[in-house]
Amino acid sequence: MRKILSVLLATALLLTGCGSSYCDHILMDPNYSHTLITKVDATCTSDGYSLYECSCGKLHKTSVFATGHMWEDITDGKLQMCTTCGVTRMK
Repeated sequence: MRKILSVLLATALLLTGCGSSYCDHILMDPNYSHTLITKVDATCTSDGYSLYECSCGKLHKTSVFATGHMWEDITDGKLQMCTTCGVTRMK
């Protein structure tokens, strides 16, 4: 139940853009502990992020950029397919 409430709170803070609720401690700071609340992996087209709760009571967010498509030629070089997600495009 506590984890569900934490995720709801984190989501609400992200949606409202409340920057004052974010922690500025680095994750490796020995004076603070950070607990992973949620992780969204980056995809070919969307950024990902990890959201942590700091022992100071604030949230800490790390971002990962979208990876981009990795195109490979298929069918006589007229069509390409992303080797990561499988989407295709005309060359």
